[in-house]
Amino acid sequence: LPAINYLTNNYAFTTKLRQFVELNTGNGFIKMLFLGNEWETEIPLDIHFTSQSIMEYGYSSWKELNGFSIGYTIKYLQGISLIKFYTRQDSKPFITDSTGINLEFDLRRELYPGGSGYGIDLGLLTKESKSGWSFGLSIINLFGYINWDKHNLNYTLIGKSIMSSLGLNAYSTEVMKLKIENLNASDLMSGSIEIPDTVVSDTSYTTSLDFPMLKMDYPTMFRVGFSKNIKNEILFAYESRTGFHQESISPEKWIHSIGVEVIKWHHLPLRIGITSGAEYNHKLGFGFGVHYLPFNVDFGVSWTGNRKLYTATGIEFGFSITFIH
Repeated sequence: LPAINYLTNNYAFTTKLRQFVELNTGNGFIKMLFLGNEWETEIPLDIHFTSQSIMEYGYSSWKELNGFSIGYTIKYLQGISLIKFYTRQDSKPFITDSTGINLEFDLRRELYPGGSGYGIDLGLLTKESKSGWSFGLSIINLFGYINWDKHNLNYTLIGKSIMSSLGLNAYSTEVMKLKIENLNASDLMSGSIEIPDTVVSDTSYTTSLDFPMLKMDYPTMFRVGFSKNIKNEILFAYESRTGFHQESISPEKWIHSIGVEVIKWHHLPLRIGITSGAEYNHKLGFGFGVHYLPFNVDFGVSWTGNRKLYTATGIEFGFSITFIH
């Protein structure tokens, strides 16, 4: 079930609902919004939007060797939905000149209400030394992929009926074409209710996909770090992570994090952390816990985009409840 995880000393079953959203529009829309339609200036209206909802089911285990431990997680990836909006490269930019306004806009939408795939996490952790140092590294979602097609449990049980009830076309491409040619003030002030099709035309239709299945790589990440236990009162940790793809949700830009946890008061741990690296990963976070058996409750808050609250671009909250027996 979502948000419910079970673990013992040697193995664990975990579930996690993940939402990935990517939006790229270029500068065209921003220029039109703030500068208007500049004279004889081509403004490309490019849109590339992807939203994925995926449930991860994982089985994890680990083994202790001489001086270090190794662990793994085998994941089944249940694709819940994939939505894509994008413009074709043959779309023509928005331009205003002496002939009027001209635009040829080709926007496409694809819906995939189900998918399935697999992924593997691998990790290594050294045993804490007498001086309190420990080192670890991991690769997340190694060989991870997800196939968006009709041959999966989610589409059979849920997705098919939802698409039918909403009247949506799944596993197909909906094409929306808008063409404006030499639209000028006389067309708008002619007194006619409709603008001639030779000036503004709107065409929409649905076509089958060129391929029966869409295969997408699952975001893979490499993480490496170390920690220092100071007299069982303070934990200091450092981590760096990076993705493997130039353009993805986990891009190949290094992100660095430093955290300190005060564990002197075992029932009330206190935490603070700083993250830097990629453009939108500057964060400052605080957290604390209330640990009394059989429940451990932990809270956290951070602001993103900048370490100063008054210039931050976002804020994040998080909490977890752990039952121990």
